[in-house]
Amino acid sequence: MLKIFRNDDKRQKSQGNQGMAAGDVLFALDIGSSKIRLCAGQVDERGMVTVLGYLEQYSQGVRHGAVTDIGELSKVLTNMVEKFISQYNFNLRNCVVGVPGCFIESCNEQGSSTVQNSIVTEADKDRAIENARAAVQFSESEFDIIHTIQQNYITETSNEVQNPVGQYAKRLQVSVHVIGLRRAHEINVRNVLSQLGADFRASSFVYSGIAAADSVLTEGEKEIGVCLIDIGGGTVNVAVYDNKRLKFSFGLDDGGNTITASIARTFGLPMSIAEELKIKYGSADPRYLTETEINTAVTYPGEPGNEGSRREINTADLASVIYSNLSNIFRLVEDRIQHFVDGMPERSINLAAGFVLTGGVAMTRNIDKVLLNTNTAQAFGGYQSGQNSVKIRVGTSRGLVGISPADVQKMATPDRAVCIGLLRQGYSLRLHQQKEQSVRDETEGGVRSFLSKLNSWVKNEL
Repeated sequence: MLKIFRNDDKRQKSQGNQGMAAGDVLFALDIGSSKIRLCAGQVDERGMVTVLGYLEQYSQGVRHGAVTDIGELSKVLTNMVEKFISQYNFNLRNCVVGVPGCFIESCNEQGSSTVQNSIVTEADKDRAIENARAAVQFSESEFDIIHTIQQNYITETSNEVQNPVGQYAKRLQVSVHVIGLRRAHEINVRNVLSQLGADFRASSFVYSGIAAADSVLTEGEKEIGVCLIDIGGGTVNVAVYDNKRLKFSFGLDDGGNTITASIARTFGLPMSIAEELKIKYGSADPRYLTETEINTAVTYPGEPGNEGSRREINTADLASVIYSNLSNIFRLVEDRIQHFVDGMPERSINLAAGFVLTGGVAMTRNIDKVLLNTNTAQAFGGYQSGQNSVKIRVGTSRGLVGISPADVQKMATPDRAVCIGLLRQGYSLRLHQQKEQSVRDETEGGVRSFLSKLNSWVKNEL
């Protein structure tokens, strides 16, 4: 169990209780295949995040993103929630939950609506979006839509309208990116959370790829085109943006645990030792090892009393195994992107901002070199100034405020990007819900006013 803000309980509890209205604090839960992370924070109107509490623990009852043992996972979460409440003094009853890409389906759809009075209203916009959602081909018995992300609107005057409200149009069209969550996974997670208490629930589910993107990508990168690849222990989450639009989103049933298993099989090691070697001595690309590292061997002492289990492993051989697995992951990503591009009318996509890597595996030394030397970067990264200069970076969370520089450095790591992004997504969802409630209140208020006036007229006339 890791408590990120060491020796600082009093400050955190003070922040947790001072000057906050009910509902100001957001909670994020990232149930990964390797780690489970629980985070509390506040998000302001600029998207800046103040982290108020954080805990993480090794996963149990989860494999490749799937819940494999509700009892084991419930025990871990119960322990985490109890420690979290004790250390940070929050009333933790609901949270935004991240979901891996292997349990989502996504598509781009279009919808339209007739504008009644030739001036687009919120109601016209909402009807167009609902018609787009209605065109989605997900099986209603297997998937629930969790994201409907507007890409652009089309009117008589432009194909690139960002906000059509107030504009002249007789017919409004909208393009949306829709993401559905497999219902079986949603039910399993809800069943796990119900073990924590009758009133504990998931306030919303968010695709982890979108959360990681919100955490580390800039608006400039999204505008000129960028691919976010989040590689965790058991899943890979991908989100591709171009012209500020989410073009594609998908996930893979792969990740760091697959690499660990490959190391274990190659060298005949227990999984725990293979994981330790990967973290301590692993490099993603043997071509970038120093001469000293190439000639270095790591000795695994083996099992007590079993001299035959002793192993001596060359670091270059270890790096070769990691490189092979990572190259396979990037090839799978390339194949999926190419599949989406082939289905686009324009059959092209620009990724001028290149690739941004997050997740625990993104912390592997020289991982950017692996992607740089794959067809994925060459096919979609493009060329600049006549030279191959594909941009690849390891992403760290942006916009962290209100905590010490040391704590910012701890929280901004690639493996915690999803947690920070979940807080931002929770804030956006809360604003959207408040807006919808305001519209409902105005509508109901208008109806009540009309009925009151009608009632008064009837009384006066009769």
